Amino acid sequence: MENLKADFWRNVPAPTRESSWRDQGARWWNRALDALARVDAQTVLNTATASRGNVSGNVDMELRRLMNRLHAEAYDAERNSFDYARVASSDLFLRLRETAALLVAFDPLTLRTEEQQLAFWINLYNVLVMQGVIAFGMHKTVWEDWGFFRRTAYCIGGQRIAADHIEHGILRRNQTPPYTPFPVFAPTDSRTKWMLPRLDPRIHAALHCASRSCPPIAVYDPANIFAQLDLAARAFVNATTHLDFERTTIFLSPIFKWYAQDFGGRDGILEFVSGYWQAEAQANRLWDARAKLRLAWTRYDWTLNR
Repeated sequence: MENLKADFWRNVPAPTRESSWRDQGARWWNRALDALARVDAQTVLNTATASRGNVSGNVDMELRRLMNRLHAEAYDAERNSFDYARVASSDLFLRLRETAALLVAFDPLTLRTEEQQLAFWINLYNVLVMQGVIAFGMHKTVWEDWGFFRRTAYCIGGQRIAADHIEHGILRRNQTPPYTPFPVFAPTDSRTKWMLPRLDPRIHAALHCASRSCPPIAVYDPANIFAQLDLAARAFVNATTHLDFERTTIFLSPIFKWYAQDFGGRDGILEFVSGYWQAEAQANRLWDARAKLRLAWTRYDWTLNR
């Protein structure tokens, strides 16, 4: 019997075995995390109204329009704070919830271009997190509920999509989240069809996690998405990075540590930072000294940005 088993596995191509192992491992891992986080697979936040027919052509635009209005009324750019209490009691928020309910019948595959896909998923992540803070009553930090990013979810095209799925599964092309052994989607998960065509590291300057150290909130437009992401990356780098040439140390947001692979490792991080550094002379000096620079990480403030 043991010889038969050995012969069987010897004849199975290695990629098939690895794919099967990763598929089963990812499924078990994510089921376990969902159980610990008390995730109910039937619970989503966009159940305010029933869907009204095929809205694939305009639900993303309507969400973007409402987000722009909420951004203007409730977001303080100087303090990077958001007035969740004001939003929760507003007519605009009710309309946003009604519009989000239309996502049940929305097919993300109708978003044909990378620009449309990037803008849609970044905006959706930011509005979903905002709604999650209100729905789950977060007061001090999103980590009051350590399963927040898994419980905060919409139904999109008949599939449950949580904030973690948008960030790690779709925008990061199913790269594993920090400090976890498996991706959020198993390789055979049907939601992988919504993954972006490539991983753009600038997303990390655009996703807002309702915390003080998060990048500022913005609303992204497909027509200008790449220019907007450049602005976001430049603002984030210059607001969170400090160079100490005397100590040959660069102090960076922990985002660069958590997602180092997305930036291309150590050299990729330094290239990204120098490319968006506002002072050209200092950027050149940084790049010239890159081999000697020590990377250090600043403290990430998870306090709710209220």
